[in-house]
Amino acid sequence: MTGIDHQHTAEIDEAGRWLASLSPSESQAQAALRQMCTRFNLTIPQACEAVAQAVQIRREVR
Repeated sequence: MTGIDHQHTAEIDEAGRWLASLSPSESQAQAALRQMCTRFNLTIPQACEAVAQAVQIRREVR
């Protein structure tokens, strides 16, 4: 893996599903990242991975 390497966790999965469930207006990037870090006890890199997972979930739903 290139870039930041960190362990994929259940918290990242849960945060990704949560972000995918939000409407676009609810998931504004900066506020959502801070909220995910607090709500799911994630680091910024983990929250970013959750964002990527949310994007993938939304693509699969379409």
